[in-house]
Amino acid sequence: MRCSIPHCVAIIGCILLHFLVADRSPALEWNEYHENQVSRFYTGSDRNFVGNGFDWSGVGIIQGSGGISGFWVTMISDQYFLSAHHIGISGASNTVHFYPTNNINDGFESATIDSTFGEQIAGSDLWLGRLTSAPSSAIKRYPLMKRSGGANYLSFLSPDVYAVGYRYRSDGAYSDYDRYFAGTNQILSLSYDHVTGQEYIQWNRDTSAGGNEVGLIDHDSSGPTFGVSPMGTLGLVGIHNAATGTLSQDISVPSYTTQIISEVPETVVVMTDLLGDLNGDYRVSSGDYSILMSHYNQSGAYNYNQGDLNGDGHVTTADYSALISKYGQNLFAPSDFDQNATVDKNDMLQIANHWHTNVAAKTNGDANGNGYVDGYDINVFNANRRYDNWTQPAIPNPIPGDVLLDDVVDVSDLGFVEIRFNQSCSAGNNWCEGADIDHSGTVGTGDVSTVYSNMGNYIPADINGDKIINNADLDVVLGHWLQSTSNGKADGDLNLDGVVNASDFSIMADWWGRGVGNSASQPTLVNVPEPSLGLLLLSSLSLFPNRKHRRY
Repeated sequence: MRCSIPHCVAIIGCILLHFLVADRSPALEWNEYHENQVSRFYTGSDRNFVGNGFDWSGVGIIQGSGGISGFWVTMISDQYFLSAHHIGISGASNTVHFYPTNNINDGFESATIDSTFGEQIAGSDLWLGRLTSAPSSAIKRYPLMKRSGGANYLSFLSPDVYAVGYRYRSDGAYSDYDRYFAGTNQILSLSYDHVTGQEYIQWNRDTSAGGNEVGLIDHDSSGPTFGVSPMGTLGLVGIHNAATGTLSQDISVPSYTTQIISEVPETVVVMTDLLGDLNGDYRVSSGDYSILMSHYNQSGAYNYNQGDLNGDGHVTTADYSALISKYGQNLFAPSDFDQNATVDKNDMLQIANHWHTNVAAKTNGDANGNGYVDGYDINVFNANRRYDNWTQPAIPNPIPGDVLLDDVVDVSDLGFVEIRFNQSCSAGNNWCEGADIDHSGTVGTGDVSTVYSNMGNYIPADINGDKIINNADLDVVLGHWLQSTSNGKADGDLNLDGVVNASDFSIMADWWGRGVGNSASQPTLVNVPEPSLGLLLLSSLSLFPNRKHRRY
């Protein structure tokens, strides 16, 4: 069994997940299996398919012999599709079956994978493939959902998804009927793998969440996960990648929309969750209005990004009215005050700068929209912030061991010292260009030790030494707020200037979230300053629950 994600930073912590190709053991797994509800092709009089009302025709089933038979492709343009790289699809020329209707007896369209083309997207498990010819217009091409990767969008967007997979047959006599089952779930977490750089969405099969709650099992790789687009249609959010126990994982399609469309020479529709946001900037504004009006009442067929908001292929009064009804709205995280699609230090400082003041609703630190900046806005900020993709900020010089003077102590510094090991040094050669850190006259073990001991451990905001920057550290700063001290970092004086103030808070904000993983792990803040002190900023007192997300 092959494994992925050696360092999975997500709400569920560090776990090992395995790819879904190990064998043909039970596939999609539901809390309760009711074929009339989860089979696309069920034809009984009691049919009650969870996916009724959606077009499933653009998900094709790979045919033929070989290791990829029975897996899936999901169409995103006339000829191009997405699948999973690890199933071994590279170089394949298999036939694919597409079913235009939910009645399997209506037949299928057949297409062939082009063995001369294939791209692994940005080193991820997403595979971009191409058919040798385009299926008919009866086969759906799905839009890619675009969501803000710089924020925890699960805190303000719907996490609901539909997953496609197969059902297990003990006799092994699989047909296309068995390859088209579906179920529902909710995205639990966003996960960034710091080792591979891949972005994932993860969801858990909650046994208390209803009969159609579904999870992935072996051999579900390459199947799609859909959200609901602002048009009320299916929008692609993931391709199945891995699973363990009740936890399922997809490669996050929204994280790779830019790379995908750059590789496809055909039109690919991209949607945010805001109806009328035609150019994908998370707002409906004059730019979208201009796009729509440039196609208004023109002949020809148009797509969503050109102004067709109701999916009839034309840009008419109905589309105009739909856009105008959303004009001026945006879909940024409530605490993304500078509206750059990232919830970060700059947004935190807006809360600090307006602490306990009345402001215009949803501006200047008012994340919950009540016109007053207080702890409720802190709660929203922490829910909106992503902790899984935390990266180390630049560190000001001088830092022990930063011989390259690049504001970080890392393997480059270690290599620089080791290359000069045992060299004779003096002031004349700048102590071997800095490698002789202790100025002993020789680059030796002491210099190597200095670099090594500071690699990844120089964390100026980590007051209690646990390498996690959270409320426990903030408590120390607030407990000595505006006090003079000679105890330095131990009292929260992070910049060692003898006083605990906003400069120290700014350093803490730079490092905030290191090692936290998710907002639910924050300890309770003890030292709450008086409102006049202003800079209470990062406490995580109220957080969305593990299963069902509170949206702000």
